[in-house]
Amino acid sequence: MSAISLTNPAVERILRHLLAYGQSLSANLLVIEPSPEDNSQYLVSYRLPDNSQSNFLLPTNLGQAVLTALKEQSKINNRQREGQFTFIYEDQPVYYQVTALAHAKLVLQPINSQPLI
Repeated sequence: MSAISLTNPAVERILRHLLAYGQSLSANLLVIEPSPEDNSQYLVSYRLPDNSQSNFLLPTNLGQAVLTALKEQSKINNRQREGQFTFIYEDQPVYYQVTALAHAKLVLQPINSQPLI
């Protein structure tokens, strides 16, 4: 399992912020995909433990940059477990599994055996 280390530091910061926000919500799924209502933006959705969602919009260029960077990262890490990475949140490692990574959609799921927070 590799730590998040993307070639673009700005995109890495965005992804870290998205993951940190998800951790603060105790989200059990993060989906980044084109907004069905506005194709100039990406929809970021967090599924919460009570099965509700928290959503916000990201400009398309940022959403696309995160997807592209994670695709590149998964190619770099092809000798390790594909699609898994570590994210440090409040000095604790959180393990994520990329469960879907398509041209325009990313699904991340924490794979900790302990509660997220």
